[in-house]
Amino acid sequence: MRVEIEKGIQTTWSADEHNVHGGHHERYFEMRAHSLAAAVGHLIGLHEAATEVIDFAKAERLIEDFLK
Repeated sequence: MRVEIEKGIQTTWSADEHNVHGGHHERYFEMRAHSLAAAVGHLIGLHEAATEVIDFAKAERLIEDFLK
C-alpha cells in the first residue's frame, strides 16, 4: 500500500527567508492517497487489537493449564 500512497503524494519546496535551511518541503496528498493512508492507520489498529485478543486467549489457556 505504501507504493500506491507514495504515487499520490506530491512534494514541493517552499522558500522561507526566515528558515535557517532556506525553506521546507511540503507534502500534498491526492484524495486517493489520503484515503489509503487513513485506511492503513485503521488496518494497523485492527492488527493490534487482533494481536491483543490472541495474546489474551493464550494467557487464559496458560493459566487454565497451570491451575490443573
